[in-house]
Amino acid sequence: MISKYLDSEVSFGHYLSRRYLIEDILDFIGDEQDLLSMYLTNGFCVPGSETRDSTVMFMEADSLVRTPRTPKNNRANSDLIGVELPARWKRIADEVCVGHPAMDRHNFDILFTIMNQPLPALMHLQKRISRWRSGGGGTSKASEHTNYTIGERQFIVILNFMDKKEFRKNSDITGHCRAMAYLTAKEFNGTTDSVVLTLFNNSKTKSYDSISFFRMKPENTGKRDYII
Repeated sequence: MISKYLDSEVSFGHYLSRRYLIEDILDFIGDEQDLLSMYLTNGFCVPGSETRDSTVMFMEADSLVRTPRTPKNNRANSDLIGVELPARWKRIADEVCVGHPAMDRHNFDILFTIMNQPLPALMHLQKRISRWRSGGGGTSKASEHTNYTIGERQFIVILNFMDKKEFRKNSDITGHCRAMAYLTAKEFNGTTDSVVLTLFNNSKTKSYDSISFFRMKPENTGKRDYII
């Protein structure tokens, strides 16, 4: 049933990565058909804590998986099913799907981290990118980020704004992004997956200029020292 309705390897993998964590964000009464219908509706994005304090009962909520569907033969595509990304983020996801030798082993990590963010938060970051790229965002290059927490895991997307003069002075983008990811995650005691997008002003790229992924785990229980 899952492979029938999620005929994209990206969405299939994302569903499985979130399915085993669903009990951490939702106390529910329902079956697998209800859960798959929920994913097709909102990608398992449950913002706020209200649903974590109550029991949700699914009542005739599985209509989406009762309709006939013929899955695609080619599942190696960038279709995102159940998760609707804003236009710029969809372009970013498409480019990550195409892959690059330097980051191929983290393609799915990057995609899942982005797909786990609430839509309003991604919309806000998209507007911030547009202001920065158009020169209308002022001279401030302060980073911005969004995060989504599921139990003992959090997923963070960070925008790293740079101008080309700054890059020529310090070309170690990876080291700079690693420091940003560390500082953003250090108040969390669990595992953190961070995606850092570097964006130059006046850049002609329609997605990003550089992208990095970091997974941080506490080195010792109770301490906020991280292994990256």
